[in-house]
Amino acid sequence: QAIPSMGLGWRVLFPVYMVIAVIAILLLGATTIHETKEEGRPSTFGECLALLGKPFILLCFIGIMCHVGIDVGTNTTAPKILMERLGMTLADAFRTAGCFSGAFILRKVSPKGFFAFSVFLMLLAMIGLLLFHSKEIIYACIALIGFGNSNVFSIIFAQALLSMPNKQNEVSGLM
Repeated sequence: QAIPSMGLGWRVLFPVYMVIAVIAILLLGATTIHETKEEGRPSTFGECLALLGKPFILLCFIGIMCHVGIDVGTNTTAPKILMERLGMTLADAFRTAGCFSGAFILRKVSPKGFFAFSVFLMLLAMIGLLLFHSKEIIYACIALIGFGNSNVFSIIFAQALLSMPNKQNEVSGLM
């Protein structure tokens, strides 16, 4: 954030990000990763798609598609709502706080219960975005959507993997 304010402009951030990415690639390349050998033959694309014939896997796939839609929709619509209704230019995201706290919450609460709670929060917040025009309420709604949606993917993904432990590679590829 300091670089553009020093008169260098925002475009200078691209080379900065490139240097950081190259350093990360070199460090990752130097890291040894021990993987277990896969037994049998690799799965085909058709075998992965065939998992959609299982009702639970299909619901998990649809759930992840909804998660991505809500995430993208919120990220593109929230700034518009703030600009149109309040004349603001940007909203802070609550995703990091949601993911971090979700890790601790999931240690104490069942995934199904936390999933239901997260979906309820998002539904309540979306209704709030439709009905209210107050800055505080709009911020609260955006925060609730970010918090609710931050753990949905990991819960769905984990449940899909647990439902078919012998096909984890295929389920992972599909999700």
